[in-house]
Amino acid sequence: MRATITKLNFLYGNYQALTDNNIGISFSVVDGEKLNLQEIIEIDLPNLVANQRIVRVRDQKNISVKLGANDLHDLNQHSSYHGDSRTPFKHRLE
Repeated sequence: MRATITKLNFLYGNYQALTDNNIGISFSVVDGEKLNLQEIIEIDLPNLVANQRIVRVRDQKNISVKLGANDLHDLNQHSSYHGDSRTPFKHRLE
């Protein structure tokens, strides 16, 4: 699945990306690579947590990332209270 980098913090190597189906992802790059704002990445969402890798589309480079337990968010799920879980259901990751 493709995603677009929507926010970045070079100082800490933190990024946020949004998939085409509205899944928000927060991660940090651990291998020193840099991504750009609006850059397109390819993410295997069902395996992202286990593999901790993304692919930069422009050069097909595998990039190691660190993803926390609560760093995937289904932005289509309603969240009425601060702290509500928006963890995507399995069918939304495919």
